[in-house]
Amino acid sequence: MLKESATKLRSVAWVKRYDELATLNRPHEFEIHLRGAINNGVTRDEIKEILFQTAAYCGWPAAIDSFRIARRVFAEADEAA
Repeated sequence: MLKESATKLRSVAWVKRYDELATLNRPHEFEIHLRGAINNGVTRDEIKEILFQTAAYCGWPAAIDSFRIARRVFAEADEAA
């Protein structure tokens, strides 16, 4: 359980970091780490909260782009399920 929690926490940190990088025109890296976070147990609500919190630092235009990427990743995950 501890290893699972550490993996999930690491994924949360990477989603936050790559959300910031998405503002620097790195949306593909953000998408890859977003998929990894989902696979590591980070919930959609947690991802949404991360994106909302980083909007204050990155700005809302960048946050909106990140939410669009997340919405697409969520939709693709739903289709695959």
